[in-house]
Amino acid sequence: MTSSVDELVDPRSRRVAIAALLAGATLLGTTLAVDDGSAAFYAAGLSMAGVWITAYALAPSRARPARKRSADAAIGVIVGAAMFGVFVAGAWALTRVDVLGNAVDELLDTADSSRTGWVLALAGINAIAEELFFRGTLIDAVKRRFAFVAGLVPYVVTTFPSRNIALITAAVVMGTVLTALRVRTGALTAPVVTHLTWSALMIVLFPR
Repeated sequence: MTSSVDELVDPRSRRVAIAALLAGATLLGTTLAVDDGSAAFYAAGLSMAGVWITAYALAPSRARPARKRSADAAIGVIVGAAMFGVFVAGAWALTRVDVLGNAVDELLDTADSSRTGWVLALAGINAIAEELFFRGTLIDAVKRRFAFVAGLVPYVVTTFPSRNIALITAAVVMGTVLTALRVRTGALTAPVVTHLTWSALMIVLFPR
């Protein structure tokens, strides 16, 4: 049985989480409205990451279990690489369907819209920021029995405005994996490293 202490949630966590989601939704709209690879695109992307990180810094967090970060990091690298393999295989199947193939091409165009180094930097910053907020702040803002829903559903919903089925599908798959890692380990190292590894491999090695 979950103890009453485990069920305590600081009201500030919920207020900060809701405010961050509203601000993030606004910035997402800005990101979708500007040209890929433009200065405005990077500014909006970095601003969104700033919102997630600020929310994580301001919201009270639950105590994390004592774990070896090196072991969790190794798990993250392995899972991230494995998920890259899953997405390569999945993309091969999706490209056989015109609508889905076009959605994948649209994502690749965004990734190729600027120098690889800049794209990697923005993706890396956002990967860390998203894990701190979606798998950190949001999960800590709800009772433990709602942890999986809190870590997954808002993450997927934020991709809806893109109207890109490939991006939404990726959010569902990766959101499930990342939230499972957070719930299973109780810490953020594994999901952060998984997200970083997967993002880097998708940008650099994903077949064009």
